[in-house]
Amino acid sequence: MATQFRVILLLLTIFYCNDSYGQLKHWDHIKKQTTATDPTVASLLSHNFAPVGHYSGKLNYGFDFFKYGLNDKLSVPIRLEYNSLGNKVSDISSNTGLGWNLTGASGTVTRQICDVSDFDKKISSYGEPDLFEPGAVDYYSKLGWLQLADITGVQTCEVDAAPDVFSVNAPGLSTKFYITKNLEAVELNGQKNKIELLVEKRNLNISFTIVSGSQSTAIYYPDAKNLYKLVVTTPQGVKYTFDAYDVVLSHNLASEQFYSFPEAMITLFLTGMEDLNSRKIITYEYDQSTIGEYSTTHQEYFLPPGYYNNGAVSPFPLQSNDVRNRYKKYLRIKNIHASESEISFLYNHNREDIVDDKALTGIVLKDINQNVIKNYRLDYGYFTAPNCSSAPECKKLKLNAINNVALSGNKEIVEARYEYFEDLRMPVKSSKEKDYFGYFNGNGATTGKPAINFYPSLGTNALLPFTLQNLTPTVTLTGENAAPNDAYTKQGLLKTVHFDTGGGIDIEYEANVFRFNNENVKGGGSRVKYQIQRDNVGVPTKISYYYETEIGSNISTGNVGYVPVHAYPIYNYSDFSYNSIYNNTIVSEHNLFPTDNFVGYKKVHEVVNTLSTGGKTTYQFTSSDEYPDLILNRSQQYQYLSTTIFNAALTTYSNYPFMISDEKAELRGRLLKKETRDNNNQLKTQEISQYTLVESVLNSIPVKMGYYSDSGSGGSCMPANETFYMVDQKYASRRFELTADSTKSYFNSNVVVARNAYQYRTNDELLKQKITYNSKSLPITYTYYYPDELSYSNTEAESARQSLVANYIWGVPLKYQRSYLGSTESNETLFKNWSGGRILPSVILNQIGGYEKVELLNYSDHSNVLWTRVNDVKNDVFLWSYNGNSLIGKIENADFNTVSSILGGSATIQNFENVSNPAESSIVSFIDPLRSSSALRSLITTYVYKPLVGITRGIDARGQSKFYEYDLFNRLDNIKDNNQSIMNQFAYHVVSTNPFAGVIYARLELDGGAYFGDSYNNYFNQDLYIRFYMDASCTIPYVLQSPIQLILHETVTNTGNYDIQDPVNPNTTITINAGVSSYFCGVKKVMEYNWIDYDYYFGLQYQNITRTYSLNPNGTAVQIVQ
Repeated sequence: MATQFRVILLLLTIFYCNDSYGQLKHWDHIKKQTTATDPTVASLLSHNFAPVGHYSGKLNYGFDFFKYGLNDKLSVPIRLEYNSLGNKVSDISSNTGLGWNLTGASGTVTRQICDVSDFDKKISSYGEPDLFEPGAVDYYSKLGWLQLADITGVQTCEVDAAPDVFSVNAPGLSTKFYITKNLEAVELNGQKNKIELLVEKRNLNISFTIVSGSQSTAIYYPDAKNLYKLVVTTPQGVKYTFDAYDVVLSHNLASEQFYSFPEAMITLFLTGMEDLNSRKIITYEYDQSTIGEYSTTHQEYFLPPGYYNNGAVSPFPLQSNDVRNRYKKYLRIKNIHASESEISFLYNHNREDIVDDKALTGIVLKDINQNVIKNYRLDYGYFTAPNCSSAPECKKLKLNAINNVALSGNKEIVEARYEYFEDLRMPVKSSKEKDYFGYFNGNGATTGKPAINFYPSLGTNALLPFTLQNLTPTVTLTGENAAPNDAYTKQGLLKTVHFDTGGGIDIEYEANVFRFNNENVKGGGSRVKYQIQRDNVGVPTKISYYYETEIGSNISTGNVGYVPVHAYPIYNYSDFSYNSIYNNTIVSEHNLFPTDNFVGYKKVHEVVNTLSTGGKTTYQFTSSDEYPDLILNRSQQYQYLSTTIFNAALTTYSNYPFMISDEKAELRGRLLKKETRDNNNQLKTQEISQYTLVESVLNSIPVKMGYYSDSGSGGSCMPANETFYMVDQKYASRRFELTADSTKSYFNSNVVVARNAYQYRTNDELLKQKITYNSKSLPITYTYYYPDELSYSNTEAESARQSLVANYIWGVPLKYQRSYLGSTESNETLFKNWSGGRILPSVILNQIGGYEKVELLNYSDHSNVLWTRVNDVKNDVFLWSYNGNSLIGKIENADFNTVSSILGGSATIQNFENVSNPAESSIVSFIDPLRSSSALRSLITTYVYKPLVGITRGIDARGQSKFYEYDLFNRLDNIKDNNQSIMNQFAYHVVSTNPFAGVIYARLELDGGAYFGDSYNNYFNQDLYIRFYMDASCTIPYVLQSPIQLILHETVTNTGNYDIQDPVNPNTTITINAGVSSYFCGVKKVMEYNWIDYDYYFGLQYQNITRTYSLNPNGTAVQIVQ
């Protein structure tokens, strides 16, 4: 199995916004609250930070389960993808395992907090030292962007300085926006999606419990605004609805006895997708539960006082801060519903690394009749840190294998089995052993404070957590080793993939290296060094990757979004120079990482070596070297701000707050050139792409940034007799448009060239013109016309065109023209308004290479075409069934009216289309009257299906049949002719069936706690379960594939000085259905301890009764053949 790298450009999140899953800005005080998305959403966002492929050195590996959907617009693959960039120390496994992310199964809207949350209500404030940085007063909660501000709040800087940025990700959709004070969405990337909001005051019971010593006060703000629903409609006519959400209770645990507990809504989830043309819908259903407290990040703050002055560094206190979250409403995807299918997601593994959470153990695809089509089971283990006693702190969920479960017959295929690097050790989640990017480095650190080097000439990058070789630091603040360590960084990363066919992939990694100040610097996680792909007989292909300017040059082409921040300078107030340093070090696992802060490479060489041949492919990409951040305009000049350091400080590349970056991620990683060479280094192909940079400033937002002198009051945003600084903060959007591409193919001395040029509409990203140059360099021009550019004299077509625009379906061209050597031809589609609000094609006119007119004269209620006419002559009729999902008959050279009259009318045809699972005989008998009718002289073809699997019988125009048979995994097995003789037989080379298949183990287990009755009868009751496993040691849960019966045995032992006969149930027969991994036997009395006062003179008599339950006499796990 050959696995290739590919580059996927993702819309990433915006610089200097505080991601809602645990990143902090440098001015955040220890009391500042940080809320977190759930681990699964956070893991997916982290995976989406960097594109897959050569540019990021990220492995392109994933497991494809299947696709679901209804048409081209609503067709989504369910895929498990792996993030090979590395696992940070504090990373928490998603519900599919560390590094793994399930895509296509849902969609989310997440919020990046810029300054403070848009929805915050002001609580109270506290003073900070009078420092030269924005915001000398911090708050438990400031007044959010969407809350009503008064003049007092503005004067004291208690208002939000910047709106939050919302990121929308769903199948076929990726965009970002912010919300204006008028509650309007402003999109940041020029996609022209229609965004509708529901922002309102609702009783979410947002509360803050402020604890100081023994005092506790709860403050409720049920009237705070929040975003409860989002509807996004794309110009292509797909409508996405997000109106399910998480609610989390987040709190900080500090070394100070002062902390708070805010409740907040975190993530919106996709609940529906609709095709506005056909009105077909996919819906998403979630399982609502709560999970226990878990730590999202453990941070160390080095707070003032403490600054560097005249060569001396004063001591500063160390404050510990542990951000924890408990979900009051935690959503997991449960079911996806479409008209033809349902996908169920099963959670039957109790996680040991998160209290009360479960791992995804099964994905089941069913047809409309609830028949199982595909059944996948996921096996897990754990990465475990040594010498650690707390399971949640010590363990991280690990995906071991993905198994394809047969529909019957007690068989499983291990389609993929995984091994990881675990040769050294894994860290505990709160470990301080990490590099300056937050990855594990095994340095033995206990405080997490890195050494800091001060290089004044580097401006806003003056304080670095690593040492430069070509520059001498002015001073070094002592700390622990934060350098990356390749061997430790790759611990827990995917090492080997074993396929069911016998092949596999072996992967080796190395540390990322980027260029900084004209030298190589190691850091930023791992990149793929090479992979060895093995086919099903073990023949290897080694693919190596080199990230230097040239192989062997040792000059990295890597660049990074920005260097992680661990300290900030405080300037001299008299001349604003670097004579002072304020070490406000924040050592955080995520450490202010903007979401595009990964290492990307401008040039990558891929070398392929097989047993007989090889070759090299070189890739060149755009990078932030060519497209640096924008510098924001300043509306008022502060008297000292003309100096170089402040010009640098006010760029978005700086580490200063409130500076919102452009779409840097959109500008990084675009493929510029790709060259392939053979093993003799002869050039074979060359591909070149050219782009135009499109820039736009969407909004200008005035922001007050106050600066103070030593004599300032320190508690006011604008102290008396002091000037302050104004910044026009701009949301700047920059994106690339592909303007030209070309491919050269070299064959000996001949070169074949193919070239294209592209032009786009002015106000959006829609392609307007494509020019293709043939081998003689003569241009062929294609011009595209969209619904909002056309008009028709035909009333029916014009009405439908207007409906397309009104329903926001204007992003698909209705017409295109082809021009060549002075001749122009066209292809055009006319639409019509049909019943039920559907807007569907009625006529297709094609004049390119000839003339063809196709009329679509009738549709079913399921938007399936029933009748077509070609060139006013040839009529064809199409019949459907299986709830409108499958074609069962094609009648050529017949009109719909004639066919309808033979079959009993259009209502009869529609009713048969609505049948969800017609029998083969029903389909044949329904169409047979057409074959025998003398009114038709038609070619008739009949089709019978196994829904969601494939055709099972086809009957051609001669009445001859072909039969298709499928195995227990719904793979094509045999094709037979009309006489049931085998024409083709298919064999599947599978070498790894599940070693646990066939024999499973059942064991009794107790859950629950004590129950105390009245003073005379104290009972110890427990919940009794029968649980099923794949191994004798009972560590791998098993889902029953067929019903079973077990006998539960009960015995009683009486002890004490009073003995009575207690009733028992020695043998109880229990029937357990398929599809479960456990069975609840009810609350059972395990022990009874009775005080019985029968005789006043003899004192209290007592009875001790113990019950024992078993599935067989010796109480061990029972072996069962499934």
